[in-house]
Amino acid sequence: PGTSPYQLRQTGKLFLGLRGYGLAFGLCYFAKSGYLDPETFTWFPEDRLSDGGVAYGFWYPSASGVRFYWDDSAYRNSHSGARVAMPVSLATT
Repeated sequence: PGTSPYQLRQTGKLFLGLRGYGLAFGLCYFAKSGYLDPETFTWFPEDRLSDGGVAYGFWYPSASGVRFYWDDSAYRNSHSGARVAMPVSLATT
């Protein structure tokens, strides 16, 4: 928590992107009737604008929806973090 997107990128880890977050959010909602990030927000360190802005998302209770925004890659907040992603192969039958 409290790590900037710039610092997250420096770890060399693979993090969940916007699309993966959207899919995980839907799965969490329909499978568990819950929400990802009800009190925090998640950075997507690799989803960037040409000016360096980095995407983040969170559950916004008063609007009953998930929100996505952009901020500076050096921005730090104690309510932020990122979700580590891991590649998996699809099973074939």
